[in-house]
Amino acid sequence: MSKAFDFAKCIEGSGSYDGQMIPAGSGGTGVTGEMRFNTTTGQMEYWSSTSDTPQWRTITEGPLNTVAVHYLVIAGGGSGGGYGQAGGGGAGGYRTSWGSGNISGANSPVESALDLEPGIGYTVTVGAGGASTTAQGGNKGQASVLHTITTVGGGSGGSHSCQYNDPSTYLNGGSSGGGGTYHDTQGTPTANQGMTGGWGMGDCANSGTATGSGQATYTTPYGGGGGGGASQNGGHATTSAGGNGGNGMASDITGTSVTRAGGGGGGVGSNGYQGYEGTGGAGGGGRGEGYNNGAIGGSANTGSGGGGAGYFGGRASGPGADGIVIIRIPNTHSASFVGVTASTASAVGSDRVYEVTGGSGTVTFSKD
Repeated sequence: MSKAFDFAKCIEGSGSYDGQMIPAGSGGTGVTGEMRFNTTTGQMEYWSSTSDTPQWRTITEGPLNTVAVHYLVIAGGGSGGGYGQAGGGGAGGYRTSWGSGNISGANSPVESALDLEPGIGYTVTVGAGGASTTAQGGNKGQASVLHTITTVGGGSGGSHSCQYNDPSTYLNGGSSGGGGTYHDTQGTPTANQGMTGGWGMGDCANSGTATGSGQATYTTPYGGGGGGGASQNGGHATTSAGGNGGNGMASDITGTSVTRAGGGGGGVGSNGYQGYEGTGGAGGGGRGEGYNNGAIGGSANTGSGGGGAGYFGGRASGPGADGIVIIRIPNTHSASFVGVTASTASAVGSDRVYEVTGGSGTVTFSKD
């Protein structure tokens, strides 16, 4: 709808004294070069199209300068498969902007830092790890998020029966889980976030012949495959051992190099035969179950996969580890959090580092 325009009133004003009239109101959007009187705040404003988010700003304020936010975002790891002879869980998806070279998930190049505006609450979520289970089939990890950066939860390990090795339901994830015994199907990891899990010993369609692996027909004890890590594929099962979990990725975003997001090891054993469990990948992956050794979970807040259960009959898998979101910003700014568990700021050189270890809420940046 067009608005009536009184040129004379605009130039001469309408009060006792001459004065130029300008638009008045509140809310809504403007265009570059437009000014108005805000009838709610009583302030003169201009439309700032050079702010990170175009908005009305008072005439005494310049455009908002953005904050360069570096990040490490890791999703929750998948649990190992339950019940018996199960695959290890895959690590949660891994994305980072800190450092240089191919040191983000799946050995991909580091990503660009986020340019975020002060005073706005941005979403931050730490994905939970997949829960331990005694039933066949494991539990996938949950996604972690920082504004537009999302990582996918790790795939769970497969189990003894073929239907519990379905990739779309169980194995696929940030890094994919390892296949259970009798099954050589591999899950699909998420591009630039994680690696592939190993296959279990045997193949459902061919009476135990591991056609996908080129291995000989299985013999006891059977093993589950290792879960994929952030930087390495999980190991394949053999006739005497579960597959090892794939290694995680190292980052020094906190000022100290720490490896996270390792895959879980596969479980082994059947009918009393001794086998060798798969070890968890470097970075906190859980060990699979072996002879007299129960499966263990991924290390806390590494996004690592849990170990697969061994033997038959209600054996518990190792849980996947919760993920983490690490934020690094210049020390000219600070961060505040709502709805999440976050550390106080750590001084690292001329930066501040925050570690978010649980929950879902917001982070807001401000100038000191």
